[in-house]
Amino acid sequence: MRRSRRTYEAHESSAQTTQTELARVQALLGQRDADVSALQAALSAQEAAAKTQGEHATTARFSLQLEADRLKRDLERLEDELARARKDLHERETRMRERDGVIDTLHAENRELSAQVAAQTQARLNATEKLDLTQSSLSTAETDVVSLRVRVQELEQRLSKDQRSLLAAENQYRDQLTERNTLLLTIYQYMDKILGVDKTPKKSGQAETKPYTNFGVFHDNLITRLKSLSQIQLDFEKRVKEAEARYTEKLNEMRKSLDHRWRQLDKFESSVKQYADTKSAWRRKLSAKEGELEAAKVM
Repeated sequence: MRRSRRTYEAHESSAQTTQTELARVQALLGQRDADVSALQAALSAQEAAAKTQGEHATTARFSLQLEADRLKRDLERLEDELARARKDLHERETRMRERDGVIDTLHAENRELSAQVAAQTQARLNATEKLDLTQSSLSTAETDVVSLRVRVQELEQRLSKDQRSLLAAENQYRDQLTERNTLLLTIYQYMDKILGVDKTPKKSGQAETKPYTNFGVFHDNLITRLKSLSQIQLDFEKRVKEAEARYTEKLNEMRKSLDHRWRQLDKFESSVKQYADTKSAWRRKLSAKEGELEAAKVM
């Protein structure tokens, strides 16, 4: 862009120099034209005076003619110079037009470069804004990273705590599982004692097992024993109901007999009470008679 400006300034300086030279030549040509006009006027005046003076003016006329010839030669020389100046001016105008074309091209290039510079400046501004946004986002991201690191540390601590809790829970679960297996095995053995090992039904191909070796088989055997125990309970309840029905009937009969005896006892008690009342009445009468007897004896 600076090179284009320097080229433009050089072309401008050359154009100003050419214009100055052209003005100088045009001024000189005008002065020569004025001199020629003045000379022709003087010559005409002298020719007129010569006509009136006659032959006495021959020498002066000859001198004037020589001066006119000199002036014509000067005029021709000036015309040649003017033609050369015009040709030079035409060439310079051509060069000026070419320079103007170059200058227009340079102006166009300058405008294009200015547009590119403006676009690059705008792009730089946009890039600066994007950089600011990116830096702001980076700062926010760094803050988030710090927060996430703190959160990760907290989560790691919680995870470590949860792992310890899980390990403790697993140990507790193992202990509970061992206790459950021991309890189930104890129940299983007591049920064998209650039901009898030989009388306990087993599925074909199943051997006795323990809950911590093969829980599936143990579960099936335990369910089989529970079903047997449930069947025994049902049979027992059935027999109890039958016995209860039999003894309920006998109990009803005994209650009826007892009620009859209680009624008889109530009748006997009423008879005894009546007898006691009668006895008391007779005693009172006997006492009264004895009192009367003793009174009679005293009299």
